[in-house]
Amino acid sequence: MVTDLDRAETLKEQAGDELPDSDVQTLIELLDSDDEEAQGVAAKALRSHSKDHAAELQEYATTIRSRVTDPDQDSTRQSYLGETISQIGLIDPEEVVPIAETLFEFTMKPWRFFSYTDALVAAAAEHNEVLEFLRSQTDSDSKPERNNAQYVLSRVADDAPDRLTPYLQEFVDVINDDSEYLKIRGHAAKTYGLAATDSTSVRPAGDALATLLDSRESTAVKGALTALAPIIDHPSMELAPHRFEDRIEVLSDGGDPEIILFSEDKARVETVQEYLSEQTGTQTTANGGSETRVFNGSETTEQTATATQNQTADTSDSSSVSFCPNCGENLSQWSDPAFCSGCGFEFS
Repeated sequence: MVTDLDRAETLKEQAGDELPDSDVQTLIELLDSDDEEAQGVAAKALRSHSKDHAAELQEYATTIRSRVTDPDQDSTRQSYLGETISQIGLIDPEEVVPIAETLFEFTMKPWRFFSYTDALVAAAAEHNEVLEFLRSQTDSDSKPERNNAQYVLSRVADDAPDRLTPYLQEFVDVINDDSEYLKIRGHAAKTYGLAATDSTSVRPAGDALATLLDSRESTAVKGALTALAPIIDHPSMELAPHRFEDRIEVLSDGGDPEIILFSEDKARVETVQEYLSEQTGTQTTANGGSETRVFNGSETTEQTATATQNQTADTSDSSSVSFCPNCGENLSQWSDPAFCSGCGFEFS
């Protein structure tokens, strides 16, 4: 006699291929088998089949959703069917909207994290109720929930950045929150960087971005790099170059082995580095046309043709700093100063 378990095992072996409608129907029926082991095998077969043949399962989405949300359902079967409906959701995101909260709970299961987040990203990109739910989870008392919500939203920003543009202030608040975990702030920074536009008026604090960039948390560093991109492109936003130059130089040279940068991250480093170099030159010109470079206490002063002759004496043999390279303060009255009395910039 062929048992339900036998039928389930046979179909599980074939699940990676196309199945006739009758076999798919059999797997759905086996979810209600009196044999719980057969139920589990059928659920696993449906998960396998959904990876490449989700369209064949779409007509059964309602049945599968009901099993996912059934509180009496075995957690393993529930997880298998959660992945199945997630795959269906990639074809039609509307199919996961009714159980978005349940799928989000499943993201707390790290071994199948990406299966569920992919479906949530697709649904949030098209459906306001899913997007609003994810935004609500960024205020959760649970660190994993806040982290996963910010991660999913950063993925939404990758696919549909305009969906997050109206909420940039929320992400800026997270970026600026010194009490929040660096990884969560990094996700928020990535979202800000991807969703900001030329008309954006809100921006993260420079100190907050510098903190993320200086950290040893890869997500925070990459998030800061992403956030810096729209800031340096914005016509009315400026950065204080000396906050970022050293760290950008280290990242550019690959000097931090804990931070692995991909090609897009490296491109952002290069863009920021070019901007900072230009800003330093612009500040120097604005400060009387004098550029002072300090190396171990000695200086080289390059005067432009517009600088007045009485601004400095000949400094070719001088070992003191005449003008601050950051703000242009006249420091000729001080002997070999360690920092600028005007802006506090430290010489090194």
